[in-house]
Amino acid sequence: MSEPDVTVRIGCYEIDGAAQDFPLPTVRIESHWSSADRVVLLMGGHTYTVSAQQLAEAALRARRP
Repeated sequence: MSEPDVTVRIGCYEIDGAAQDFPLPTVRIESHWSSADRVVLLMGGHTYTVSAQQLAEAALRARRP
């Protein structure tokens, strides 16, 4: 397994639906080590490998009312 080529950090705005006064964690998204069709999400000490296309489509759908 090699190091990711791309790493993106996304800041959180709320935890459990409530704004917080302390610095909030980030969600890290990395390129998958062997598949361009997958990305790795790092959250809360766990890693989740998901379809990059499904993640992007889900984010777009979730923005619609």
